[in-house]
Amino acid sequence: MHLGEKYRFTPHAFTGEVGKTKGPMPCIPRMVTGRIVYINEAHRYFTVEASVDWATIRESFKFDEYR
Repeated sequence: MHLGEKYRFTPHAFTGEVGKTKGPMPCIPRMVTGRIVYINEAHRYFTVEASVDWATIRESFKFDEYR
């Protein structure tokens, strides 16, 4: 694992996303591909940044979640 490496994930913010159909039907959470921008070896996590629609999001993951 290194800085700049691609990482595909489903952002936690997308888990309650509502689909574009009529009514409040939840949709399958979409996945995004981002790049690793920070690695904290001492605390055992890394941060991924991805551009989605009009925003840039960041999310952190533990190393044991790394695929």
